[in-house]
Amino acid sequence: MSRVKIGIIGCGDMAKVHAAGLVQIEEAEITALCDTSNDRLEAIKKLLPQATPAVYSDYRELLLDKNVDAVLVALPNFLHLEVGLAAFEHGKHILMEKPMGRNTEECDALICMAEEKGLVLQSGMLLRYAPVYKAIEEHLAMPGAGEPSIAWVNEFRANFPHKWRYSQSLTGGALVEKCCHHFDLFNWWVGELPESVMATGGQNVIKNRQPYHVYCPPTEEFEIDDATIIDHAAVSINYPGGAKANLLLSLHLDFDASADGYEAGLVTTTGKRLVTNGQHLTAYGFGDAKHAVEIDTGQGKDLPLLGEDREFVQSILLGRKPFTDGKVGRDSVRVGELAELSIAKGGEKIPF
Repeated sequence: MSRVKIGIIGCGDMAKVHAAGLVQIEEAEITALCDTSNDRLEAIKKLLPQATPAVYSDYRELLLDKNVDAVLVALPNFLHLEVGLAAFEHGKHILMEKPMGRNTEECDALICMAEEKGLVLQSGMLLRYAPVYKAIEEHLAMPGAGEPSIAWVNEFRANFPHKWRYSQSLTGGALVEKCCHHFDLFNWWVGELPESVMATGGQNVIKNRQPYHVYCPPTEEFEIDDATIIDHAAVSINYPGGAKANLLLSLHLDFDASADGYEAGLVTTTGKRLVTNGQHLTAYGFGDAKHAVEIDTGQGKDLPLLGEDREFVQSILLGRKPFTDGKVGRDSVRVGELAELSIAKGGEKIPF
């Protein structure tokens, strides 16, 4: 195989960013698209002026296409298991958008099938490919950097788009749906899996059985009265080696108030500190007392997905596991799942 022929299942916003990256990879070719919306299909086709992909409205028809080696699954969480298992049955490699499943059981089923069929399963943990987070990892590898002692993510943001994201059963919960990326960062930085997870949270503003106006500019605005996910949480994670990680989440800020509402960082055992807003990195104690790290953003916000897509293609061609394989996706979901369980149990500490 000299080129990987890829089908995209679900042609929403994330799929469009993937498509923009895939067309830059010489060893990849987008040969099929699948979506129930003609508007979404037409929008993504505009990104592929040199390609003539087959178009389907039913993913099962795409999976029968012999001109597809692998699929990008960019569907809502509740469809990942069904579509993923079917794709493996048809011999297709999978890049599964986050979260890989709604719970550990779904992730394990996908991992088991991938291993049984000898196929690539890559989880969409895109932050590991983002320049700013790679720069954090490079700093941690420097002599004298020490080990992570405390890590954190604060995300104070506006509402979710898409009504299905307000359903606990369809998403696995807000901490699975939204925060699996950040739980994966903690696991990556610390270099081990948690020992225990403890969380508190609930519904302070976006409440079940109470009308709420969701405003997600520039594309979405709607009313809901059946939200079953939490709208805020505080999560504390303990690692066997002594490291701690904390996450604070709010999902109900006014849109204007959510500006600059994101921060991630860590403190090391040698007293150094790394802090990022997701775009820029400030390092404290690495040579100078404080310095801003220049990040080569290249393609801007598309670069993390280009790196992720290139990893997928190369993993297939070289017959190796990707950097963010199924286990990485599963472990990130597991942290979110246990945090949701801890909240349901009134903040109880849950062993990993």
